[in-house]
Amino acid sequence: KVFKTKCPVAGSRAYDADRCLIHPEYGSAVIPSKRWLAAQAAEAQLWRRGGDTDSHAEVGDRAQLHVKRFDQYRMLPRDLGKVAEVGAGPWTQTYFALRARPDARLSSLTVIDPGIPGYLAAGKSTYQNGSMATGDGHKPVHLLPVGAEQVPKDYHGSFDTVIMINCVEHTFNAFATLYSAHSLLRPGGTFVFQERSVKLASGAQLYHPVRLNKRFFDWWLDTLYVRNFSPPKQMRLKHFMEAETYFIGRKK
Repeated sequence: KVFKTKCPVAGSRAYDADRCLIHPEYGSAVIPSKRWLAAQAAEAQLWRRGGDTDSHAEVGDRAQLHVKRFDQYRMLPRDLGKVAEVGAGPWTQTYFALRARPDARLSSLTVIDPGIPGYLAAGKSTYQNGSMATGDGHKPVHLLPVGAEQVPKDYHGSFDTVIMINCVEHTFNAFATLYSAHSLLRPGGTFVFQERSVKLASGAQLYHPVRLNKRFFDWWLDTLYVRNFSPPKQMRLKHFMEAETYFIGRKK
């Protein structure tokens, strides 16, 4: 289906053109590189203004909120095996999941994020020295400094658990990102997923040009996974958000 809309003229703000990217049924999934780079630059400026602080590192980018909404990760299996976290950031959500579930164990962690070199240079990551402290001692952390869209096929089918939290809206190709997340898992593996879905008519967002609705995420998750966990529906949402999906499931 072709969706035509009136787009802004040249010289207007770059992100005003976001409505030209929206498919009427699910939203914006693939972003031009120039628009993605503009979002990345704005995000970096935001962190320089105060986001990247020690106090923020302690909560790990809304980590405690995620722990609460995942019900302390009670639905995670005790043995996580080989774990990959896509779009992990400097702290990883894996670190906070293991703090909430000290009985859980992993054999290794692979961190997939194009920003890894910068995180290490800042000296504040939880995997700074190539390992992560867990309830079972320090575990090795393998670093893959690429975007989710660029994960080599050699990694497909290699992991027992894949974690991807607040990642899709920061990518430039949501289809390729979600394909990677699914491909990384072994059959029957555990998928831990969180993402915000938006009201498509709510206007542009400078930091998050990928804009997908809840219908899209529900279709994708329930088609490829057996759902084990969903949080209560009552949540406080920002004005542009339609819903916030918290999901733990098994690959079919």
